[in-house]
Amino acid sequence: MPNEKHNKKVIPANEFFAQNNVQNTSSNRQNANNSNTNSSYSIPDSITKRFNWGAFILDWIWGLGNKSYITLITLPLWILCFVPQFALLSVILNFGLSIWFGIKGNAWAWHNKHFDSIEAFHNYQNKWEIAAIISIIICVVVVLVIPLILFWTLLKPVNVQNPSDSLNFVAKYEALNQIEHSILMNETLGKKCELSSTGLAECFEKTITGYKDGNNIKAYDGSYIWSFNCNGTYQNTGDCNVTVMYRDGGNVTIPLFVDSKGYIRVDENYLKEYKNKKL
Repeated sequence: MPNEKHNKKVIPANEFFAQNNVQNTSSNRQNANNSNTNSSYSIPDSITKRFNWGAFILDWIWGLGNKSYITLITLPLWILCFVPQFALLSVILNFGLSIWFGIKGNAWAWHNKHFDSIEAFHNYQNKWEIAAIISIIICVVVVLVIPLILFWTLLKPVNVQNPSDSLNFVAKYEALNQIEHSILMNETLGKKCELSSTGLAECFEKTITGYKDGNNIKAYDGSYIWSFNCNGTYQNTGDCNVTVMYRDGGNVTIPLFVDSKGYIRVDENYLKEYKNKKL
């Protein structure tokens, strides 16, 4: 029987190691870190088979962070969104490009930016996805929630418990000045008012622009009504008062009293309350 040992083909050592190196190289290409290179090695499947949501949502912003400047082509389209004639077309094109960015984004980022490992690459892209989700939430709040809050605020009825609260301070101050001026003129003329509601209206008719109607003095243009009221002894604060009613619904009541000489006076505390304030 022929000796099988002598018939077996002997492979030289250098050829054997060369074949093993080729096989090892072929099997390791898939796991090789060839990021940030123009290597002809194939990109790992874990990268190419994953959709990049950061690139899809943030397009050119993601592109700047991943050195994938091809995404900048969307900038002119975003500008065209504000041109009515091209708004719809630019939105459609932008959406199509965003899908393309999502599909190709991982491959572009892997070749254009260096990563220490595949795991580091995925961690970095996960951060972009989180940023994309946050940006969507912000957009929803700005576009939907804030306008709804403003709309609800405008529709909410305003509960005005005291009509005088709607009268601004300037109007109160002017009314007080006018009644003081009228009192001073009457005192200068030595005119003492009849201590009754209609008597006060008649007394101040000459110094307040308007016409007398009972215990009221009404402005000719209807912008206000001065209503005089008296009761009691007329010698205590609040026994007499004048209420100035404005067309907008606001009103202010000025307390009056009669001094020892029989002249009408405005309550001193009321004067201090408004005169010490700055307009």
